[in-house]
Amino acid sequence: MNKLLMYLFLSSLILAGCKGSKEILPREVGISFSIRSLSSSQSGSAESQDESVISKVVMFGLDAQGVVVESYPAVNVSSTAKITQIISDDVKSLYAIVNPSTALAAKTPASLTELKALTADFTNAPQSPFLMSGNANVNGSTVDIELVRCVAKVVVSGVNGFVVQSVTVMNTPDQGYVFAQATLSVPSTARVNYPESQKQTVYVAENTSQKPTELTVKGTFKGESISKVLPFEMDGKLVNIERNKCYLISVTQDPGKECNISISIVDWEEVELDPQYFD
Repeated sequence: MNKLLMYLFLSSLILAGCKGSKEILPREVGISFSIRSLSSSQSGSAESQDESVISKVVMFGLDAQGVVVESYPAVNVSSTAKITQIISDDVKSLYAIVNPSTALAAKTPASLTELKALTADFTNAPQSPFLMSGNANVNGSTVDIELVRCVAKVVVSGVNGFVVQSVTVMNTPDQGYVFAQATLSVPSTARVNYPESQKQTVYVAENTSQKPTELTVKGTFKGESISKVLPFEMDGKLVNIERNKCYLISVTQDPGKECNISISIVDWEEVELDPQYFD
């Protein structure tokens, strides 16, 4: 009899434990992306196809406390792919890094704090496919992650007879944060100059006005060769360079050989591309 009572007692404890424990269920989620695109309404700011290329994605699943509870291997993505991802019920948000370097794709952040601290290498001039990042909450079977390019676009054009021949980026940070910070900041790293480019469009990492990026613009005016170092200024004040924005710089040379510039800043407006899915 005692053995029977002991058996019933242990059975009741096991059943009570099962009822009180949280069962973590897997679920199938389709993930799509939208990319903020350059507005075609502004002269010189129309987006090129290369600026929206998505070739590889790595993702991290975070719980409600901001802990990375799942990491997903890098996936090559094409515009026609339609793949789903199995994630656990513990995952409340997804963080994506698009077009990462091999070194960046190998990172294993354990929390939201470590995700926010990730940096990318911009020692070399950024080029397509551009590094992007984004995140979204998981509230159902489909999730859309809005991606933001981690670099800014700079378009230099000559007006009133000034012809731009080359642009050189100088004093730009060689590192940048993968995910946007609460306030614009730059990692404490070195500064680099990029090789001279014969293109009028260049791409640069974020930077603050405290240690401003500069451009050397070479061109001709009335047959005379001219080279000018141009700061990022608006109304005589240095301005920050922010990710996913386009800076339109117009360069004018007056008869007195003074080089005048004007800068306008254009947002990358949100445009949804064809849905792309991955697992």
